[in-house]
Amino acid sequence: MRRILPYLLYGALLGGLYGLLHDQISYTISREYFTDFKFHQFRYADFHLPERLYVGIIGFLATWWVGLFFGWFLARIRFNSDDLQSARRDILQGFAIIACCAMGAGILGGRRGVPEFLCL
Repeated sequence: MRRILPYLLYGALLGGLYGLLHDQISYTISREYFTDFKFHQFRYADFHLPERLYVGIIGFLATWWVGLFFGWFLARIRFNSDDLQSARRDILQGFAIIACCAMGAGILGGRRGVPEFLCL
């Protein structure tokens, strides 16, 4: 567990930062999504800070656990190896691949808009 813990923390931080950035962009596109939904959902995290900062906190809180999960998943799979240096490199490479896929999916989703069949 001692070898896995840093990757759990790194994953949680990376996931949280992704959510922070993602929600800043989402807030720029649609402020109403936050004022009508997310601010109510995360009202426990409202410390009466400026709205943009509150949006960042919401983004971090909404996604840190995804990074924690991926950190655990990558570290558990790879640390069965005897070569720790290779394991570390592969885990960081896995984080990079996951981050690039998440960013690519976010960009593609933002570019394409909401599919018509999802609109009610």
